[in-house]
Amino acid sequence: MSKRNFIYFTFIYIFTLGCSGTKEEKVKNRNQDISLSDSIWIKFSESLEEKNLSYLIHNSLDTIDCTDCHPDYDNIHRFESRFIFENHIGSLIHLDSLSKKEFSTEIHENRLIVNYSIIWKYAEEGGYNLIYEFQKGENNFLFKGMYFVP
Repeated sequence: MSKRNFIYFTFIYIFTLGCSGTKEEKVKNRNQDISLSDSIWIKFSESLEEKNLSYLIHNSLDTIDCTDCHPDYDNIHRFESRFIFENHIGSLIHLDSLSKKEFSTEIHENRLIVNYSIIWKYAEEGGYNLIYEFQKGENNFLFKGMYFVP
């Protein structure tokens, strides 16, 4: 290989490395490619973890379902959203962290479903699904509730 070709290939190699982008840019690009349903859930789950009550109440139905929110009421699972967000937000989150767990989202007609598959040795099936549901409103999806499915 001649000295000129060596310099040419070295230049191309260095140029290519410089254009590959940083890890932060790659993460940013991945976030730009997320689905509408994922983006709705990510914003809502971040608001749950940050306890952003204003955002949560504004983006929820007036009453929401929560099977794990108020143990004093065995058969009642529907509560005013403000009451749940102010008093039982930890039960609504249910996990140590929503943002550190894998989830899937799916839109069915006028509903957005968020699913976490939770492995738990005490469950009959060895685990359960933690479901968060949103209902299509006039301009956006509104949080409808949280429940478990074996």
